[in-house]
Amino acid sequence: MVPHRQALRVISLVALSSPDPQAAIDRLCKLFGVKFPGNPSDFIEHDVFPGLTAEIEALFRTTDSYVTCDYRPLFIAARQLGIHKYVTIDDTGPNGYLPPVLVKWRENATVSQFMETCLLCGISHRQVADDMQRMFGVNVEEDDVRAFSMLFVDRDYVQGDCWYNYMLCIGPDNAKNIRRLMDEPHDFVRWKLGVPVALNSDQVLDRLISDAYYTERLIKHNSDSNGVVLAKNDMDRVRMERDTIFKAMACRIKLKETSSAAGSVQAASAAAQEIRRIVLEFSEEPVPLKSDIVGSRADLIAELRGVPHGSTRLN
Repeated sequence: MVPHRQALRVISLVALSSPDPQAAIDRLCKLFGVKFPGNPSDFIEHDVFPGLTAEIEALFRTTDSYVTCDYRPLFIAARQLGIHKYVTIDDTGPNGYLPPVLVKWRENATVSQFMETCLLCGISHRQVADDMQRMFGVNVEEDDVRAFSMLFVDRDYVQGDCWYNYMLCIGPDNAKNIRRLMDEPHDFVRWKLGVPVALNSDQVLDRLISDAYYTERLIKHNSDSNGVVLAKNDMDRVRMERDTIFKAMACRIKLKETSSAAGSVQAASAAAQEIRRIVLEFSEEPVPLKSDIVGSRADLIAELRGVPHGSTRLN
């Protein structure tokens, strides 16, 4: 089994239902841009038939669908394997179907390798879609990335013999490069593939400190004297790594102080703005004159003084 086993399953089912299985395999391997790790018959025995019910397996083993023109077992098998969207019948008979956008990606070696590497390293479908747009200037739907992943990059098969079989398909050098990237942080993988990546300062300092610390430990660990006696070059390297640690820790302290000071300044600024708003609100409120108040409330004032409303006497 290999990460692109679903694509190989599509090809295998079509081949089992075709009058010329090898021709179907050659044609669809070119369309899907994949290879079998060995003999296609072995792949069918170990990774296609075990996923089918006994009844459907028996039909494939005993019946030639292209003779009877009964392709129901093909579509039932495709549904059981979860690949029914990619199996079809055209004027030539059973065939594999790949959406146009996936065909375009597989035909472009740069795009295809970028997506395979990112997905094998565990980068999310959403992030891959965003990076594709930034890298290649094309609109990419997350569902298309998910379909690509299902057919070509099944991460359940990246260990042991499965990875060895994958090496047979893509070549040892390419597999080695991808394998090394799989052990790296996602942001490093994206940066290595050309994506503009921005990290926050705390994360950068954390990594500098960790790398410097473990590099120093590794130098001492590899020393015959367990680090008690070191050669001059090793001692210089240890001093450099320690210097990196201390400088990074000092930078981290400064960042925290700066962040704390900025927070205090922002809080003070917010309070000052609120005070100014209140002052402006009250300063803009008009204050009525005494004559205006007396004139508008003459009836109430007269009543309070015991003078009937309308009288001309007002003490």
